[in-house]
Amino acid sequence: MRRIISPQVRGAMIGIPALLVVALAISAFFFFTSPQFRLGQVGYSDDEKSAIFDALGKDDLSRLYDLPHIEKLDDIIKRDGYDNTLISRYIDYHLKYGAAEVDEIILIVNNGADKYGYSDSLVAIFRDPAYQQSFLDKYMGYHLQYT
Repeated sequence: MRRIISPQVRGAMIGIPALLVVALAISAFFFFTSPQFRLGQVGYSDDEKSAIFDALGKDDLSRLYDLPHIEKLDDIIKRDGYDNTLISRYIDYHLKYGAAEVDEIILIVNNGADKYGYSDSLVAIFRDPAYQQSFLDKYMGYHLQYT
């Protein structure tokens, strides 16, 4: 004997799975477009992602999706002297002069020297022991002269 299914039950049998599929598709869309997932695809670790989320605004965060993994970004964010309003310039400077150390990047960008074409020379100057000694001598000379 054949059972007769009412139209309401038949509608529910089709409608509920269809709603589940739609809900799953929406969830997948939001997951794959989330900042956490997209930064993970670029290569950032969970620790780096949490530091980046705390420090960056939405515009700066979305800019990172199209850039290669910036290994020093986490260090820049955690370093003394970091200024959240200069994050785009830190990133630009690092991409242009990747050999610069984190402290050098922060020092050069915070002082506005990244805006000029000679900032790559500044890295070499900062690393030069003769410059460091002359700078120290000059400071000590001024110090001794005025005390």
